[in-house]
Amino acid sequence: RINGRMNKEGAEDKQDTNDDAPLSTTALRTQNAEKGQQNDGAGSETSEAFGEAGSATGSNMNGNSQQQEQKMQVAAAVGVTVSDHVAHAGVTGAIHAAYSVQIIADNAGNFRTKKGKNKSELQKELHLSDDPKAMVIGIVSRLTDQKGFDLVAYVMDELCSKDHIQLAVLGTGDPAFENMFRHFEWKYPGKVSAQIYYNNALSHKIYAGSDAFLMPSRFEPCGLSQLISLRYGTLPIVRETGGLRDTVRPYNQYTGEGTGFSFANYNADEMLYIIRYAESVFFDKKRNWNKLIDQAMAEDFSWNASSRSYQELYD
Repeated sequence: RINGRMNKEGAEDKQDTNDDAPLSTTALRTQNAEKGQQNDGAGSETSEAFGEAGSATGSNMNGNSQQQEQKMQVAAAVGVTVSDHVAHAGVTGAIHAAYSVQIIADNAGNFRTKKGKNKSELQKELHLSDDPKAMVIGIVSRLTDQKGFDLVAYVMDELCSKDHIQLAVLGTGDPAFENMFRHFEWKYPGKVSAQIYYNNALSHKIYAGSDAFLMPSRFEPCGLSQLISLRYGTLPIVRETGGLRDTVRPYNQYTGEGTGFSFANYNADEMLYIIRYAESVFFDKKRNWNKLIDQAMAEDFSWNASSRSYQELYD
């Protein structure tokens, strides 16, 4: 198995590096990284479906404004503030204006018209088949065993050959996992897109255009990706560990409660089962799926909610 061939020390060293830093050890990776960096330091143009990419952050910005922009993006990522575009189910990949989490709850219904358009544009950009009925599963991550990609490798053939899904992958990490995703992109053209570099604008397009977000981590102290996917109305499929268990409420078919899907044991077959369970809801119970999206987008993980909890504790 891939996990047995990995160099553990090398994987641990990579975990300490900046997640946003693209690798360039091969010509292909360098070429991809250059594509990924086109949006760095300046506003980028995106498709009409994704809207404007936000205000320019080029050389005219002084140090203070750059620092403020970074603070806004970090705050938005963890749910403190988000743009009205995110409130409208990810019309654009940009986060550039401060809006309260209540805006998201008030406008969550808009995803029904915007999500399909974002999905179509994402399929075109990543050379996936133009299939509005396919379930698009997004992955934006460091490609390491900590993130559960040994489980993904084990079920890729089964998932891609038998299920009506598409997989959009963005990230860098262990060469074994990078090459694994490249291989399946070659083996299943139109169903798998492997973008082995990092690009912030593309990551938000994947959050916005995907139907579900896969995060089967071996361990996860906190996790931001599942919080971002909730904001975009993209239901997370996670393993019940650490922050993933704390922030994603599994779907209950009897009560309708939940904000995503989860599995307990670190087991590839169990992960495949829960992915297919999510597929069954997506394809056969669309009303329930849309209700889950409403509930996911209404989640509040801002400091306002945390401070209220602490106040209740001490009161």
